[in-house]
Amino acid sequence: MTERREGGSSAYNPYQLKAIGDTNFACHIIPPPPKKCESLYSFAILSVMDSTEEHFFGKIAQKAIIEKDSRVLLVRDPREKNEIWEIPGGRMNVGEEPRAALQREFFEEMGVEIKVHEVVHMEQFIQGNEGARSFVIVYRATLVNEQKDFQLDPAEVSEVKWFAENEVEEIELYPEYKRALEVYFNLP
Repeated sequence: MTERREGGSSAYNPYQLKAIGDTNFACHIIPPPPKKCESLYSFAILSVMDSTEEHFFGKIAQKAIIEKDSRVLLVRDPREKNEIWEIPGGRMNVGEEPRAALQREFFEEMGVEIKVHEVVHMEQFIQGNEGARSFVIVYRATLVNEQKDFQLDPAEVSEVKWFAENEVEEIELYPEYKRALEVYFNLP
């Protein structure tokens, strides 16, 4: 599993994988032992992994927890049949940087600019209305101009409201957003 270079020395590619049998398994190859042991063996198996494991493939969303006067901003989606609240934000497009995607989505839906800060929560979940695998990244964010009124896209947002922490416990939220808000409210 080593490749020979001029002068007879060997080089090692640490990312090289070798299939075993019917390719149900793969092994990682580690560098050969020191020169004095090279004649005994040229490589060793570091680990064997089941190549049938499934990697995440799904939709990625970013959400913004925005707090003002000890209240957080939540929205309702007009496409949602239930009276359920969500953290504002949306999906990331191919080629977008996550924070830039959140800024774009927020501006498209709410008509105002935000500044995106640190990640508060991340989670995989199955999106209820589509049944799609999803991954959400929830950030703390602030409004660039707190005095500017929201200009809602009626196809995306039917209602906005600021909620105090104790009010959040009483409203209907998707579980992943409820967990994100619990993390947020318990930050030091």
